[in-house]
Amino acid sequence: MKRKAQDAIVRVFLSLTFALAVTATAQSTNDVFKQAVTEYQQRPTDENAAKVIKLALGMKPAPAIPEEAEKFIARGQAAVEAAKEPADFKAAAAEFEKAVLAAPWVANVYYNLGVVQDKAGDYTGAIRSLNLYLLAAPNADDTRAVKSLIYKIEFKQEKAAKDARAKEAAAAQEASKPKTGEELIRSLNGVRYIGNHVQDRLAGEWDNALEIRGNQMISSVISNGEFKESFNGTMPEKSRTPLNGREFNHWMGVGTISEDGATITLRMINPSNKLVVETYRRIR
Repeated sequence: MKRKAQDAIVRVFLSLTFALAVTATAQSTNDVFKQAVTEYQQRPTDENAAKVIKLALGMKPAPAIPEEAEKFIARGQAAVEAAKEPADFKAAAAEFEKAVLAAPWVANVYYNLGVVQDKAGDYTGAIRSLNLYLLAAPNADDTRAVKSLIYKIEFKQEKAAKDARAKEAAAAQEASKPKTGEELIRSLNGVRYIGNHVQDRLAGEWDNALEIRGNQMISSVISNGEFKESFNGTMPEKSRTPLNGREFNHWMGVGTISEDGATITLRMINPSNKLVVETYRRIR
């Protein structure tokens, strides 16, 4: 009888010890999990997300979904229901991203986020989210379907990158084409040029200057940094020259605008009957 009582006491002691060990282990796992979630929220990288997901998969029961995450899931669903264009799906993605931040172990949130990111044109984000979904739901029935969706998004990502490169190349090629005279003049509206002819300086700092306004060339001076049309109030009728292209007849001679619009060259005959060539450089 005494032996049986001792055996009973031992069984109770072992049961209590085991229960305490299980409780301590569970407590330790919860602490590690909470710390991992905090690390993810502070630095939401794929590595930290994977750490949280793997810890959650090993927990029985699974961690509960916090109310904050539920709120953002509902908001994301509402945004999807109201979406009519890619920008609307970006708003939905922003809500699901907040849900992921609040509960980075919930598989379905990654799936929803990946789907709306795809619709918003964020192919890199969509692939990342769907891969995290597969990690968080290793036994899901739709694994093959999700992998197929990832492959389709990868194709769209590659095509979008290829189209962007082609567009950039076309734009660069178009920009490199010489502009027609009229196109060049339109592109130079408001541009000023300065001659900086030291030998012609008067008292104080001044420079011969030209400005293109619409289809006219304005002759002027820049004195102490101030742009002044005409020369000290003289020859106002000669200060404006019509422009029809790169070549124009200036009151001082014949002018040519360079193909890139960076300089203007004036060729004139001085009082000594000698050809003088002056170059004006673009200053704005």
